[in-house]
Amino acid sequence: MKKSRILVVDDDPVTRDLLQEVLEHEGYAVALASDGAAALAKMEEQTFLVLSDIRMAGLDGLELLSQMRKRFASTFVILMTGFGNLEGAVRAIQEGAFDYISKPFRIEDLKALVARAHKQWRSLQDEGRAPLRTAPPPRRSL
Repeated sequence: MKKSRILVVDDDPVTRDLLQEVLEHEGYAVALASDGAAALAKMEEQTFLVLSDIRMAGLDGLELLSQMRKRFASTFVILMTGFGNLEGAVRAIQEGAFDYISKPFRIEDLKALVARAHKQWRSLQDEGRAPLRTAPPPRRSL
């Protein structure tokens, strides 16, 4: 089965690099973004499964999720949350995240979660129920 593209969104470069290494080892094509605005720009170019931190400066993970749901509704978003921030995780699920994982996490748990999201997303695509884009990109006026 063809592996998906994963967009890792985290303001911590060490975390981004670690996740890139782990996910590429699993056969995924990985793109990186340091914040929510950069992630949205990348989503205009390609379709990804998204793995995003919740706590980031600027457009945080929950705001990013909200924008993704509006502009790319078929995108699966997994949010990462710091230990003890279950309130944010519950809110993320209520707002349409595929799932969440608490930091620090075991690499095996992360790989299993991403594989589950990938399998479900591919299944919906194969059935024709998951369009690549659900809304056109916003028009930019000069």
